[in-house]
Amino acid sequence: MEFKNKVRLCIGIGICALLVGAFSLYYQRTHFNPHTSINGINVGGLTNKEALVRLQKASVDKKIYYHNQLIFEKDNVNMGITQADQAEIDAILKRQFKIFNVNATQNFTLSPKNPTIDKKEMDNVIFEFVKKENLTKTQPKNAYALLKDGKVSVVPAKQGTALDENKMVNQVNLAAGIPIVKLKAIKAVPLLANSKAVALQKAKLKALNNRLLTYKVQNTTYHFSAKQIIKEATFIDNKYQIDASKIDDKLDQINHQKATLDKSYSFRTPDNKMITVTNESYGWALDKNKVHQTLTNALIDNKKEVSAKNNLTGKGYSQDGTGYDFHVHHGLGKNYIAVSIKNQRAWVYRNNKIVKVADVVTGTHSTNSDTPKGVFYIMYKQQHVTLRGKRTNGQEYASPVDYWAPFTVDGCGFHDASWRTKWDKKQYLTSGSLGCVNLQPKDAGDIYNNIDQHEPVVIF
Repeated sequence: MEFKNKVRLCIGIGICALLVGAFSLYYQRTHFNPHTSINGINVGGLTNKEALVRLQKASVDKKIYYHNQLIFEKDNVNMGITQADQAEIDAILKRQFKIFNVNATQNFTLSPKNPTIDKKEMDNVIFEFVKKENLTKTQPKNAYALLKDGKVSVVPAKQGTALDENKMVNQVNLAAGIPIVKLKAIKAVPLLANSKAVALQKAKLKALNNRLLTYKVQNTTYHFSAKQIIKEATFIDNKYQIDASKIDDKLDQINHQKATLDKSYSFRTPDNKMITVTNESYGWALDKNKVHQTLTNALIDNKKEVSAKNNLTGKGYSQDGTGYDFHVHHGLGKNYIAVSIKNQRAWVYRNNKIVKVADVVTGTHSTNSDTPKGVFYIMYKQQHVTLRGKRTNGQEYASPVDYWAPFTVDGCGFHDASWRTKWDKKQYLTSGSLGCVNLQPKDAGDIYNNIDQHEPVVIF
């Protein structure tokens, strides 16, 4: 009897122990261990639901360190934990479960799905910090394909010590809701020679190198290959950078053969004499920078032919050149006005025929106010304006005129001179103008209406 009672007692104790153990096991599986924390917030003894509520209400001090240096701090920050983070809290509950040593201290990190901290403020601080750190570091250099002197090669990458700004900031963003973040140094990595990007660069440059182009200057056609044009070229970030200066010697030859700017040539005067005149502001030349841009754009777009018409340079009021469309009379064309200083006369030509002849008075020779000789062009035309300036004695003047057509940037031009009473051929020697070509009122309208902007003015 006594033995049976002992057996019953042992069985009872065992059952109690099993029940206690089962309850303890259940409790541990549904509650956090006593010394467990999430993001520095103690959740010991709480269920997963209770832990969520506590974390939602909790505020923490946000700190970011780099090599033990505090670089960002903000107090009383709500982490932004929401119902969306319940699954992660459940996972932490499972991970923290222990059969033994349940009183061990455990710290877990939870990155909220929707953190409420101002990322922009935080990112700016980190970005500026990394930028400052990189001042004393060397940037890596990407490998890249290079087209040079007709051959494509690859310039290898160079490693550096600089930090990757974007990846450093991204570290912070991934841990936006975590109170304490310790940044790791992530170096910027250069693009390597065997990368797909460099392979694409090589393919693009090889295709560019094989292209052909026709360049038309007035009525002359020039045939160029990319190898004749390109000194160096790259294709980086889906953009070509091309140095087209290899063509410059050829452009010098074309300018020598075709351009009219600053050129001297023979000119037949209205009284049938041959003289030499020089283009002072009239004329055009190829502008190398403009040509480079036109040719490189054509090669990039794989165009077969382009014109030089938009590649010109000039002098005076128009910096784009004048007379490009004229192929006769050394680029003068068929419409122009000629002025003889000696004869004090002007002739207007339309379609190579004289349509107007007029006596004029030019700049005063005795005061060195001579009308300049050479070939210029009509810069623009105006009616009913007041010409203002200073005489050679410093006295200011204001002269109203009905017609005004300047041909130099310093103010020489054609205009009527209603105040002038003497028009003989010797007036210019001592009583001429300040450099303009004075027209009699009876002739001014006809001359004005028979000359156009950009047309040549030949003064001899």
